[in-house]
Amino acid sequence: MAEEKIYTIPLGEAYKKSVRKRANYAARMVRAFLKTHTKAETVKLGQQLNKEVWARGRKHPPRRVRVKAVIADGIVKAELVGFEYKEFRAL
Repeated sequence: MAEEKIYTIPLGEAYKKSVRKRANYAARMVRAFLKTHTKAETVKLGQQLNKEVWARGRKHPPRRVRVKAVIADGIVKAELVGFEYKEFRAL
């Protein structure tokens, strides 16, 4: 049985990092936030969420993102609110 929750994840902390590391750090912050709040071992980020974090380049990630997390069997599949998570393989 899958459980769905919506979170607003603050990413302002990423702006304390070096300019060229911000988007990478913001993506890691999303994973860490979801691991903490859902108590899951694995977190998978959706394509649209990833695009949103990287949309303005690596120097200017968003200050916050709204995420829909689907929790099932210790795995969290996270996607931007308004989109459905689709399985994909990074190249």
